[in-house]
Amino acid sequence: MPISTYPHFPRPIGARKPKWRFLYPFLATLLAIHGTYAQHRGNDRIDSLLRAKRYHQAIDEIDLQWERDLQLGRMDSLERYVDYLAMAHLRSSGPATAKREIDTFIGQIPDLGLQDRKALKLYDRAIAFYDRQGFLERSRLLTLRTLELIKNIQGATQEEIGKTTYNLGVCHLSLGQVSKADSIFVRALEHYKKDGATQARNLSDLYNALGATAWMSTELDKAKNHYGQALEILINKDSTGNENLLQSASIRANIALLEQSMGGLESALRLQRQVINDYDKIIRTTEDTELRANAKRNRLFAIYNLSIYHNDLGQVDKARDIIRFAHGLAEGLLSPHDPELPRYAIALAQSELALRNWSQAKEFALRGLSGLDSIGLTDPLWQGNAHYVLAKIASENHDIPGAKDHFDRAEKLYIRSDGEGMGKEHLGLLRDKALFLARHGYQTEAVGVAEKPYSYIKSHNMGNGQELLKSVGNLAEVQTKLGNHQMAIHWADTGISLSTPSPTSATGLDRIQKDLYRSQFILIKVRSSYYMEKSPNVAFLTEQLEVLKEVVGILEKRKEITTNNGDLDQLYERFKELGQLRLRLMIDLYERTKDPGMITKILAVHESTVYNRIRLKFNLAGNRFKNVPIGVVKREQALIKRVNNILRVPNGNMEDYFTLMETWKRFKDSLKNTLPSYYNLRYANLTNTLKDVPSRIPQRTTLIRYLRVEGNYFVYVASKKGEVLIDLGKVEIAPYLSDIQRLGKIERSSRAAQILYDRLWKPFETHVSTERVIIYPDGELFNLSFELLCPEKVTTFGGYAHRSLLAKHDFSYHYSLMLLDPDQSPTLFPSGLVAYAPEFNNRMKTEYKMALKDTLDFDEAYLTLLPQPFSYRLAQKLGKEFDGTMYLNERASKKLFSQRAKEHKIIHIGTHAESNNLRPELSRLVFAKNITDSLDLEDNNLYTYEIYNQNLSSNLAILTACETGKPGYRPGEGMISLAHAFHYAGSESILTSQWQIDERSSARILESFYNRLKEGLTKDRALRMAKLEYLRTAQGRELHPQYWAGLILMGDTAPIDFYQSKTTIWPWVVIIFVAILVLLFIGKWNSIDD
Repeated sequence: MPISTYPHFPRPIGARKPKWRFLYPFLATLLAIHGTYAQHRGNDRIDSLLRAKRYHQAIDEIDLQWERDLQLGRMDSLERYVDYLAMAHLRSSGPATAKREIDTFIGQIPDLGLQDRKALKLYDRAIAFYDRQGFLERSRLLTLRTLELIKNIQGATQEEIGKTTYNLGVCHLSLGQVSKADSIFVRALEHYKKDGATQARNLSDLYNALGATAWMSTELDKAKNHYGQALEILINKDSTGNENLLQSASIRANIALLEQSMGGLESALRLQRQVINDYDKIIRTTEDTELRANAKRNRLFAIYNLSIYHNDLGQVDKARDIIRFAHGLAEGLLSPHDPELPRYAIALAQSELALRNWSQAKEFALRGLSGLDSIGLTDPLWQGNAHYVLAKIASENHDIPGAKDHFDRAEKLYIRSDGEGMGKEHLGLLRDKALFLARHGYQTEAVGVAEKPYSYIKSHNMGNGQELLKSVGNLAEVQTKLGNHQMAIHWADTGISLSTPSPTSATGLDRIQKDLYRSQFILIKVRSSYYMEKSPNVAFLTEQLEVLKEVVGILEKRKEITTNNGDLDQLYERFKELGQLRLRLMIDLYERTKDPGMITKILAVHESTVYNRIRLKFNLAGNRFKNVPIGVVKREQALIKRVNNILRVPNGNMEDYFTLMETWKRFKDSLKNTLPSYYNLRYANLTNTLKDVPSRIPQRTTLIRYLRVEGNYFVYVASKKGEVLIDLGKVEIAPYLSDIQRLGKIERSSRAAQILYDRLWKPFETHVSTERVIIYPDGELFNLSFELLCPEKVTTFGGYAHRSLLAKHDFSYHYSLMLLDPDQSPTLFPSGLVAYAPEFNNRMKTEYKMALKDTLDFDEAYLTLLPQPFSYRLAQKLGKEFDGTMYLNERASKKLFSQRAKEHKIIHIGTHAESNNLRPELSRLVFAKNITDSLDLEDNNLYTYEIYNQNLSSNLAILTACETGKPGYRPGEGMISLAHAFHYAGSESILTSQWQIDERSSARILESFYNRLKEGLTKDRALRMAKLEYLRTAQGRELHPQYWAGLILMGDTAPIDFYQSKTTIWPWVVIIFVAILVLLFIGKWNSIDD
């Protein structure tokens, strides 16, 4: 792992060392060339027994026939016995037994007196078996023996020697020995050049291999050149057969990896899909069973790579779905004893872990361990990966002994896998284990574990690179969690020293890459220094805030050019740490000085932190923005890509970097002048834009902004009368939220509502004198409906209508004070209402299943969507009452939404929606899959990052069935992201839900809400009245808050004039008519004068 960086495949399937994660097509191709289970003249009797699964009888028959062939001197096809032995023992006893039998068989070859070339055929079959089953060191040793043998064969060509040398290089590459493999490939090329007549396929393979070693060594230009040579050789071969297509597809798969490495994720995705299509074509058209088998295997690896590209784009759910699809293919393609199957299960466990799906991750990890055990295979790397997953799950579930046990097991297995070395998985495990131990008070053990990677890197002279900086940062974090702040400062100072470039340094790594680690060390030092001060004074707090300005500069610079999803997640966490620490220091400073100007600064830092979280995801490939020309987008992406390419090269030229950054600055300046809205969205400095909040608050309105700072809650309350900042202390939210929302007895819900009232409202209730209230939540409070809070317990669920804050206040919500604009007036749109309501009925799902089942793009989750008959009927009714436009069932598609939703007073979206806290940019609306349209069939999700490129201009957008994924993780992130995207796309407000609400009750509340809007009520008052009406008429369990309280309004609250578009047209008609009459009269008068 580590999971956060690459949650899927930490190494090539079947390879030994876990150093590179994107090698599947390349290694699959090389191993297929190195040797496969060949088509041979079979033996009817043995074939029949194997088909009947009578493996022990087949083994007896193999022994019998082998002895008979030796006695009769039939030596022409002895290699078939290697395949038979492998097949029979694999299926009966597993890889370990099969290996022993093949070892024994190969061991007797020198005593048979075979001709050298016949012996080579036998060795080749054995090597194919070792490769396939992951016995890579055994494969290397046997390949080395074949190379020595072929050199001694009289008449052996230079091409033959070169081919076997190349195979030896493949072995070393599979073992993770890149530099060794590269030098062997160079020797193979020398043999090919001496031959002068080397087959195009062999030469192409070799350049492909050289490209791979260059790529692994981050020599990206060199890799690109070699891959180009490999493809050119095949093109010049002038062959269009399937064998040539297989080879060229594998090279292009590697080029896709190269594109990914250089930041071209969209290009990599396109290439990889074409590669998969090429493999599909071979599978459909070839009659060569061996070629088809290789294409199927390579296609499997290519699909796994496709999942990783989606993961790097941040599309974690999509990546997981693709892995699941591939896992299903693997189960059908590979034999039950194939060791890849349990490895795939463990890889799927890593994927589910990245999605925080604990139960699924645990299931697949245990399945992988059981699978390896059942075939008798010891694979310490993958077994270590599985226990690493199980350790993380146990830790999240607060199973401390279980987590510790799995961490210990994983460490022992990685030691067995790495020998004297220490791979990235091993290093990552030790760092995670050390932090886990520190969190739970294992002081001595935590420090000892954290020192292991640091000592290893130092003793192996790995310099001042990133691995050393990670280890120093880990030691500092461990000491911080243990409360040893003096030691934390020691390690932070060590890190600052290591990350400070020397005056003679000229590499991008030293001057730029280390900055991110430097920011971590500064944060740790400031935090530890703060905690060591028993009573920090004004001078100390001011000084520490000045120190943090360097961190602000570092992160702001990195934010603009970071494109990799894993790096963006790291930046997110760093911004979060920075924001929390700055707020803590500023609040302390305010408490000591009582300077009212500090309140504005505190709010500015908090609001900029909110926007930083949104902005970070704009760098992911695929983002487009409304009214921004495509040429500008391409120029922007090209510059960011060039900057990242320079930073990826260990010895990058700093002159090139500074020149490029100057170009980048000029580009942003041009955006500021030509596209100010886009510039403000992405790049403008936000900390100076929040001034004099009370003057910007609408009349008769109270603004309440909650701030969560290092576990404590603060609240900022403001109105035209003034402002105040109040410390609410530590407030436990989660258990009471659960009690309010979860179906159960009134006593539990009522008690939670009263406790939260006392802790979140009562401390400042005297400052709230208006009926209208705007809530700006933070953290877990995004999951709370404030109108439920009660100053006293209620005895029935209907009592909420009279006793709760719902009875007193019109509530609306927002996510940022930056959007506070008292002068904003609602836009007068000519069209009234447009409604989209795919019912997701059984007919729609059945037709989709029949159209796309068993394909890569099949969306199994679509079949699990709950039908929405009440939303469907509501949309029909609204369309008639408001003379609106309705798009129902298949017509409620993403395509028609994108084309026709714009410029309406209300956009009613009666479909499933998800607010994704794990990946906010992947919050989405789910539309119908229209089987008559290929676009709607494959792409029915409208994601947040796509909404920025939509025109959704409206007074109100209604998302009735919004469900929050992982509500306890990064709470509010998905909702903020979705609301921000709709605001940018032109929606003045949105009505959405904080949790999944019953569809029937939601439809009833919305129908009443629309009636109130028609009466001219403001949106917040209309929603309040609709809920009170619902509580008067609902019965039984439908009175529970889960059924009604989660619907909230975010944004502008102004009323909607539904009659403006119909009534205002007549004055214009009259004016135009009068103008025409005047013109006619003037014309007639002029003609009379003439």
